[in-house]
Amino acid sequence: MKKTLLLFFIIEVFAVIAGEQLNIDFSYPAIKGDFYITGKISFPTGIIYSDDNISVRDNKTGEEIPSKITVIERWPDGSILEVEILFSANTERRRNYIVAYGNDIKRRKKFTQTAVLPIINASIGKTPQTTESINMPVGELLVKVDKSPDVRYYWYVIPIGTLLFLTLYRTVKHTPHPIPLPKGARGEKGNPHPNPLPQRGEGRKGQPSPYPSPPKGRG
Repeated sequence: MKKTLLLFFIIEVFAVIAGEQLNIDFSYPAIKGDFYITGKISFPTGIIYSDDNISVRDNKTGEEIPSKITVIERWPDGSILEVEILFSANTERRRNYIVAYGNDIKRRKKFTQTAVLPIINASIGKTPQTTESINMPVGELLVKVDKSPDVRYYWYVIPIGTLLFLTLYRTVKHTPHPIPLPKGARGEKGNPHPNPLPQRGEGRKGQPSPYPSPPKGRG
């Protein structure tokens, strides 16, 4: 059993040595606990075709560190041009990390879901830090939606209702109403008009007729 474990350890160390290595340079933040380290790597054409041939390891022990590797761009031949690496670290267990890559490297520890942790930018293989992975605190955003009824939500009803009332009031106020005539003013069936207009040549009692009589013929 001991010989088997020793042989497995030798194979793992040989696999790390067989691949290329890049140092990961970063500064531990002034916090306690876990945080993420992120950085980007560019490869020459035809070197790496799968992100499974890239892994993050402890430089001292060779232990593989769980990582999330995202391919950003590829060369025309399909090989990887640039990747972004993300892995977790802890301020209470300070270690030096390296990136090992090559056809002899097989990444076994990976993750896809990330937690809410601070992110620290790192320089991998002496590459400059990028603004896309700048140091930034990550937190939660809580949104509270108040669904209770409130007069403030219906403020627009008051002015609209007032305008409608004023419009209706002015319309009713300025509409002329017909004056009702007394009963029989237009004459009922079989009854003469109670106040007939004076005929030509006739006037009201004691008054001359407003209509002059036609001249009588000579003879």
